[in-house]
Amino acid sequence: MRKHFILIFCVVYLCILCSCGMVKKEIPSVTLTPINCEWGYHNFIVFGDDAYYILCGGLIARWDGEVDHQAIPICKKPDCSHDQPECCAFVNMEYPHRKMFYLDGSLYLFGRAQEDSVTKSHGFPMWKVAADGSSKEIAFFASDFPNMYTVLGDVAYYDFCQEDENGKLITTLWAQPLQGGEETLIWKSELQNGGLDMIQGINGQLYFSEYGVDQSIDLENIDTGFDNVQREYNLYTYQPETGEVKRDSLFQKEDGSIAVIWNFFDGDWYYSYNTTEENVMWRRPEEGSGDAVCLGKMPKYVNAADPLYMYSGWWVDRETKSGEVSVYDYNQNLIQRIQFPMEDTFEWLPATEDYVFGYYEKPINEEARIEKSVILLERDKLADGAAEMITLIQR
Repeated sequence: MRKHFILIFCVVYLCILCSCGMVKKEIPSVTLTPINCEWGYHNFIVFGDDAYYILCGGLIARWDGEVDHQAIPICKKPDCSHDQPECCAFVNMEYPHRKMFYLDGSLYLFGRAQEDSVTKSHGFPMWKVAADGSSKEIAFFASDFPNMYTVLGDVAYYDFCQEDENGKLITTLWAQPLQGGEETLIWKSELQNGGLDMIQGINGQLYFSEYGVDQSIDLENIDTGFDNVQREYNLYTYQPETGEVKRDSLFQKEDGSIAVIWNFFDGDWYYSYNTTEENVMWRRPEEGSGDAVCLGKMPKYVNAADPLYMYSGWWVDRETKSGEVSVYDYNQNLIQRIQFPMEDTFEWLPATEDYVFGYYEKPINEEARIEKSVILLERDKLADGAAEMITLIQR
């Protein structure tokens, strides 16, 4: 119920020119904002001072932005297999996380539970990995499994879902400095059996949304079944400077429905509402500084968006026995459809006006393993419906 695996997005501009008398444009020094923050499990490409950093199957690699170049593991050891704890490019991660953040020359990401050498208790380490591959160390431990997390400034924010004294599953939000320090509770949900489905820092402010069921409902003694219980949704903001958490009303309608935020891009929100009656994509300037604009209806299975296109999530066509993802413009025109074997999975990470990234998993049955790849599609070819998947790294 808790695991929704929909991608999250990122924004970077890149231009590649051939060397015949032309000068390659510099990659702008911008920070990748995780877009499609609504589900928040995925942020597998980030931008550093001069390069992209890619996370694929626990392996961290550096990509110089050249479309015909592969991403290279940041490890400096010769003949390294990149799958052992000693490797600075490898972090043993807990599913479903495919997420990391770049800050001041280091990459931060949560790893699988292990013993804290100081407290001797088990926790989930936040790893600090030097972007040049020279070192890897534990910044701090989270005391429980962080379902979703983000980094804002030099602080990590993450949530737990734990039983309270009455046996109800309650979501809490915690903060801890990346340099290490005390794990601090900043918010506790008033709902039960839910969780967060978005958490993201934007312009110095933390946004997070929750879903769940009223705590007064006895879920163990309901006749209609849990799926028929009315869920509630709330969107909150947190101000790190003041410590204030408040329910956000900017995206709330009079009937109580709140926005599902798909994207924050160039000062604008892209969102829809959590009702089936209004399956429409909207755009509104930050902080309500202008009127909302209706961009158009969302085709079936669309679950991600950016200023150019809407992207369908992975779904299976039972007739053809194949999986597929699709791209649409805001007039609901199909731009391109990509089909895969039914056993494979694919997750979008739409990016810039030049590239769209994706995470592709393919079972290798004879070896009983899953082959993982991070790929890109060139957006100018996508506009013509002729984009091909280009593999940046395979694991």
